[in-house]
Amino acid sequence: IICTIRAESGFGWDDNMKMITCDRSTYDATVMAYKKNELFLNKNIDHYDEMALVVGKDMATESFARTFADINLDDSN
Repeated sequence: IICTIRAESGFGWDDNMKMITCDRSTYDATVMAYKKNELFLNKNIDHYDEMALVVGKDMATESFARTFADINLDDSN
């Protein structure tokens, strides 16, 4: 969610505070359309650097995107 929001027009990033920034109209429009995004807007994201180390800052796209259903495991795993 953080990567998706940061890629959208109208959003900024404060690296010192580790927060996604936006103006009031962008905030209102986004929260109205996507209520779950409110948790990440104009608020400090605790442990952002640590999360980025574990999950990375990149997103898989198109042919490189995979889910657990794409992994061929036998029943013993």
